[in-house]
Amino acid sequence: AAAAAAAAAAAPIPHLLVSTLDEVAWLTNLRGSDVECSPVFLSYAIVHGRSGGSETKREGESEEDRKARVKREKEMAWTAEEEAKLYEEGESDDDLTVTLYVDLAKVAGAEVQAHLKREGIQVKSLGSITADLSTLAATSGSKSDVVFVDPARASAALLNTLSNKKKDSTRKRAREEDEETAPAPSPSTATAAAPSPPVSSVVKELTSPIVLAKALKNPAELQGMKEAHLRDAVAMAQFLSFLEKEIKGGRVFNEHEIHVELTARRAGQSGFLEPSFPTIAGADSNGAIIHYRAPVEGCASVSSETMLLLDSGAQFDCGTTDITRTMHFGTPSSHQRSCYTRVLQGHIALDRCIFPPGTIGSILDVLARTHLWRAGLNYLHGTGHGVGAALCVHEGPQSISSRLSPTATPLKKGMVVSNEPGYYETGAFGIRIENLITVVEKDTPFKFQNETYLGFEPLTLVPIQLKMVDPNMLSKDEIEWIDQYHATVYDKVASRLPAEDDVAQEWLRRNTRPLAEQLQA
Repeated sequence: AAAAAAAAAAAPIPHLLVSTLDEVAWLTNLRGSDVECSPVFLSYAIVHGRSGGSETKREGESEEDRKARVKREKEMAWTAEEEAKLYEEGESDDDLTVTLYVDLAKVAGAEVQAHLKREGIQVKSLGSITADLSTLAATSGSKSDVVFVDPARASAALLNTLSNKKKDSTRKRAREEDEETAPAPSPSTATAAAPSPPVSSVVKELTSPIVLAKALKNPAELQGMKEAHLRDAVAMAQFLSFLEKEIKGGRVFNEHEIHVELTARRAGQSGFLEPSFPTIAGADSNGAIIHYRAPVEGCASVSSETMLLLDSGAQFDCGTTDITRTMHFGTPSSHQRSCYTRVLQGHIALDRCIFPPGTIGSILDVLARTHLWRAGLNYLHGTGHGVGAALCVHEGPQSISSRLSPTATPLKKGMVVSNEPGYYETGAFGIRIENLITVVEKDTPFKFQNETYLGFEPLTLVPIQLKMVDPNMLSKDEIEWIDQYHATVYDKVASRLPAEDDVAQEWLRRNTRPLAEQLQA
């Protein structure tokens, strides 16, 4: 009910069409397995506002109260941020209802049925969405029958249905529709042509309010994300300790085997569903291919002389993870160490920054690149993307990128983003260090204009390989960050590792020691 309140919030939104799978999953608090690497299911939903329209007199309401309420509602300018705030605060609206369109067999279980009943969600077959939209499109177009649609998220078929375009299989009708949708004539050849009328008075465009509401994680979602990252940290520690031991003993892996072995460790954790995206295991020059995917056969080897970029993640029943670590199993060159250190410095700078409310990610992006720029280096991808809570590993509207947009969404408390600067040298190697971080409020000595400033808190809890670091390039503050991060990793993860797993326990202890101690070993 709170999710529905965030989606349609008040009478000014009588009907809201929800057509992207992650938005439907979030709105209904259901998950599925119809799409690889994303726990979503084929579905649509319609959020219905107050029945009878905002001007209809409600039960027990006097005429004077009705007029005052209608005036107030007309004056309201509900923004996506305001609607999302309702969700964040746990408010709901009993006048809001949701119709879920889905394969009925997928929601037949007793637990799901109980959830749907408790939340007041009506369920219809997936195919009936067309008939219901046609019915809405056939109405008079009064304010109470308006359907709000985000055109960037709805398919052409749904938009055409709402536009009341009749289906006809004849060639004549097909030709007519081709003419209707053809580009408008140029002014030089159609100076007397009248402007085309709107396709429907029923449909109104609206940026989906669910996008922002979904990005602002509530306490339960954040707790789930933290738990997911603890489970993932255990799996990563078990895998990396195994990998280093085997390679040190002379074993040679291939890139595909890296994916198989890592996934097996994650599958050993409770609540594991699947990887959150296909694992990127790039050995040496393959690490410079940003979205590399190793073939099952004929991929590169990973041995005691390999520099490996490993970008992977998991879907757990409580949250979503995404982590990148770059490691060298032999002796890195001075150039590799210099580049790696600059990437790490950018990662630290972004993690440590404090910024005022209203700050967009493009303002912070420079922090992750400055140390690379000083050496004439850079990377050609964004620094951070939003991540769903047990949903898609990439979500908006927030991001940290050099791309400027007049409609960019500011970073807000509760958002989860990635922090992943990198450097890629074609034909040689690739470097990326990625943690997921959440936006939190920060204590500051002052509060300019009485505003609480924001910063980040890491969710990812996996050691960063330090033999790749050139300590002479690091400041005292950067070294303190490294040592504090590793101390936090050990404190939170060690107790989660099985006591009998001596290899993983020792690996975690050894790789979370202070930087100075690790470099002396």
